[in-house]
Amino acid sequence: MEAFNLVLAAGLILSSLVLMGISYSDITLAVLCIPSSWGHHRTFSTCASHMVVITIVYGSCIFMHVWTSHAFPEWVDKALALMTSIVVPSVNLFMYALRNEKVKEVLRDAVWRSGLFPTKGEAGGAGGQGLGV
Repeated sequence: MEAFNLVLAAGLILSSLVLMGISYSDITLAVLCIPSSWGHHRTFSTCASHMVVITIVYGSCIFMHVWTSHAFPEWVDKALALMTSIVVPSVNLFMYALRNEKVKEVLRDAVWRSGLFPTKGEAGGAGGQGLGV
C-alpha cells in the first residue's frame, strides 16, 4: 500500500510540475516577443517571484510525499508544515505588496530613516558635517 501511495504522490506532483514547466516556457517565449527591455524586465521579475514560491511549495511537497518511507525527526515535519502554511502565504503577500508604488516609497523612506544607508548629503563626501535631511 505504501508503494502505491508513493507512486501516486510522485505521479501527481511530477505531472503538475511538468505542466507548470510547459506553461512557464510558453510565457518565456511570449515575453521574448515583447519589443521593449522594460517589458522583459517587468515580466521576468514577476515570473521570478512566482518561481520562488513554486520552488518552496514543490520542494516541500516532494520532500513530504515522495520520501515518506524515511523516518524523519519531528522537527523536519514541523519545518515543512511551516514552509507551506506560513512562509509561502507571507512571501506572496510581500511580493504583491512590493508591486504597489506607495508601499515601495514607504519602505524606502523607512530604510533611509533607519540609518542603514547614508543619505545623499552624507554619501557625497561632505566630511560628515551634513545631516542629510
